[in-house]
Amino acid sequence: MKTYRLERALPVAFATWLALATISLFGYPHSASQVSPKEDELEKLLNTIRDTNLQETDPNRVIKAIQRLGELRDPAAVDDLVPLLTFRRWYPWEKDPHAKIDAVEPIGPSTRYPAVGALMDIGKPSLPALIKVIENHEPHSLETENAMHVVTYLSRDKRPEYIDYLKEAANKAPTPQAAERLRKAADTLKKSKR
Repeated sequence: MKTYRLERALPVAFATWLALATISLFGYPHSASQVSPKEDELEKLLNTIRDTNLQETDPNRVIKAIQRLGELRDPAAVDDLVPLLTFRRWYPWEKDPHAKIDAVEPIGPSTRYPAVGALMDIGKPSLPALIKVIENHEPHSLETENAMHVVTYLSRDKRPEYIDYLKEAANKAPTPQAAERLRKAADTLKKSKR
C-alpha cells in the first residue's frame, strides 16, 4: 500500500517541481486577458468616445478623453477619432449670450474640434484614415476641411512629400469622384501658406 502511494506521488511531485522551476525561470504565465495599464487606459478612453449618449450628456468628458488619446499618441485610436472630426466643443458664451467670454487665445480648428488636435498629436499614422475622409466627403464639407487641417499641420515640414502622397492616393482611388477630391486636396495643400 505504501509503495502504491509513493509510485503515484512521484509523478505528482515531479510535475509540481517542474511547474515551480518553470515559474522561477520564466515568471508566472500571463493569460490573454491581462493587459498593461496603458492598454487598459486606452480601452477606457475609446469606450468613452464611442459612447454616443455620453457625447450628448457629458461632452466635456468626451473632450477630455479625446485630448488624452492625443497625448498618448497611440495609432490604435485613429479609427475612433476620425468619425469625431466634427464633434464640436461649445463654449458657455455660445449658448448664453450673457456668459462671460474667457477665451485667451483664438479658437482654431484643433481647439474647436478636439479630434483634429488629437490626430495632429498622433501624427503620420492618421494619414490613411484622413485620406479616406477626403475621398468620401465633398471638398467643402466640415469633415474634409477638418481632415485637411490635420494634413496641412502634419505636412508643415515635408509639404512636397504629402502632396505626392495625396496625388498617389488619387491615382489609386476607388472612384473618379474620390480621385478628383484627392487631387483637389493636393492642390489645396500645395497652395497653403501654413
